[in-house]
Amino acid sequence: MLAHFNEEIKKVEKELYRLIKEDEKLAQQFKLINSIKGVGPQTALVMIVLTNGFTSFEQWRKFASYAGTAPFSNESGTFKGKTKISHLANKRIKTLLSCCATASAVRFRYTV
Repeated sequence: MLAHFNEEIKKVEKELYRLIKEDEKLAQQFKLINSIKGVGPQTALVMIVLTNGFTSFEQWRKFASYAGTAPFSNESGTFKGKTKISHLANKRIKTLLSCCATASAVRFRYTV
């Protein structure tokens, strides 16, 4: 049963790669995302799918807020609270980016 599921996963991945190669804009985005250290092809595919090829956002700031990487300060008058991220952020993208950053940091640490 496990072998069957692995084969199905390979078929789906093959189809995703084919679709990306057919569209020049998606291929360029995939190439750019993959060029970031720590980001692999699976993460690139997920980010492209979840953001509709990055067409869902007009500005990078909106994507950063959506991904949960943009900090929001909690200030009022003389009160300065903790800086937090939006609770509406897409936790899946944030988790992927955090994992990629950790992988990149670990790889960097062991190459120095």
